[in-house]
Amino acid sequence: MIYLRGILTLLGFAFLVLSTAPLQWLAMRCNWRIQRQLPLLFCRVTCRLFGIRPRFHGRIGGPSPQMIVPNHVSWADVLVLGCRQSPLRFVAKSEVAGWPLFGAIARLTGTIFVERQRPRSILRVNAALCERLAAGEDVVIFAEATTSDGNRLRRFNAPHFAAARDFLRARPETAYVNVAPVAIAYTRRHGLPLGRLGRSEVAWYGDTPLLPHLWALVTRGGIDCDVTYGAPMRFDRSSNRKAMARQTEAAVRRLVTANLSGRRAQAAEAVPEPGLTGPELKTV
Repeated sequence: MIYLRGILTLLGFAFLVLSTAPLQWLAMRCNWRIQRQLPLLFCRVTCRLFGIRPRFHGRIGGPSPQMIVPNHVSWADVLVLGCRQSPLRFVAKSEVAGWPLFGAIARLTGTIFVERQRPRSILRVNAALCERLAAGEDVVIFAEATTSDGNRLRRFNAPHFAAARDFLRARPETAYVNVAPVAIAYTRRHGLPLGRLGRSEVAWYGDTPLLPHLWALVTRGGIDCDVTYGAPMRFDRSSNRKAMARQTEAAVRRLVTANLSGRRAQAAEAVPEPGLTGPELKTV
């Protein structure tokens, strides 16, 4: 039954991609409004297929455009964040573009790819982020630049925070950009708390092959993912990108620690997403 469930899940996922990707491509070419809703629908259906149950705590930082800066645990983080709002523009390493299925999805949703080994590509990426902010869209920056084992944070890098500075220079009428710290924590499997080992098994990091990790996830399922939105910080013309990176890292670290310890860092109730989570879910 476990193998049958895994096969059916992957077949369902492949059908979902093949049915939504051409429509999203056409919607982007024709600039249809549905291009904003399809990624939201895709992420919610995919999370349900894979057995991932996002639980959102707190409110989205502020009015768009804003920078959303979460910690990074797994490729599934993108799906989880995409269940809450759309459109979101993500920054991903260039290798993602070549991944089976996921690469096509990333390209069709306007993901901005960065070549980590070429520092000059950061300028191109920041210019693209600035354009997205100018279009009124929220952008997501994984400032760790890689994934962790789900138990700790890596150092936050500052280069992409410069996109907020460039945006403000181009838009003199705008006083600041909100930077929203967000904590992602995979906390339970089938209702039972995940310990350090369990979280590292759910995380995708280091040299872990993608396909075996995906297979383990879809055959076991039942993962609760707590996403906590912290109080937004203002990036204005006097802000320093390196200082903002340190402040954001400290805020996310506090939120992650609160999630993993079962203590909410802010008084926030879980917000179930329509058609995604049941009314029985509540803040832990």
